[in-house]
Amino acid sequence: MRKCCMRRGAAFLDDIAQACEEIERICQGRPAAEVEADPVLRAALLYHLAVIGEAAGRLSEALRARQRELPWPDIIS
Repeated sequence: MRKCCMRRGAAFLDDIAQACEEIERICQGRPAAEVEADPVLRAALLYHLAVIGEAAGRLSEALRARQRELPWPDIIS
């Protein structure tokens, strides 16, 4: 049972990493004003931020405890 939970945790961490990479790709080379003015870019960023929040909320308390310096409640909400 424990291996299953670890795989799930790893999958959620992978989702977070992929969403971060997509956010970086979307924003790379674009000034903030351009991103803010483009509703499609804003929607894409919001989607990836939601993925991060959802995946972070599914991480176990033990896994989150290993990274106490991260503001988990802010990430999840």
